[in-house]
Amino acid sequence: MQEHIIKALWIRYPNSIQIGFDGANYFLEPSQQIDWDAVNAKAQLLEQEKIAWDERFSMRQDIYRSAGDVDSILGTTADAVQLLLVEMSKLTLALNQATTIEQIQSAALPFSACATRILSKIESGDVKMPYMTKDFDDVLTDIETRATAVTGVLNDQ
Repeated sequence: MQEHIIKALWIRYPNSIQIGFDGANYFLEPSQQIDWDAVNAKAQLLEQEKIAWDERFSMRQDIYRSAGDVDSILGTTADAVQLLLVEMSKLTLALNQATTIEQIQSAALPFSACATRILSKIESGDVKMPYMTKDFDDVLTDIETRATAVTGVLNDQ
């Protein structure tokens, strides 16, 4: 917690204090009125943020060890997105041309086997999707936040 108090002091009083260390204790120069309640509140917030970061880092290390490195996971994600893009494109075009219920059913047939396979494995518990273990609203918020951030970078180019 001591490191968070020091960081909180630097955040709360930028360029106005120096924190010294005499080998055993930290001290402030120049001595001044410090709002210790605000400093302690900031230090507690910093400690909570560090705990959350440590937990997230640990979880990511566990994922790395059990599911593969980032490049492998990215490759699998790319495969999934490409599969969905191609198959949904085929379905969209076929549905767009369909004029009867039989043609609509026929349009859905090629992807039906894939959908049946994955859904039956999810229902049986043989396959689990990470987003299903998270709060649905949090998943959507993450998607929206990252998409907006990337778009902001692209728009700044």
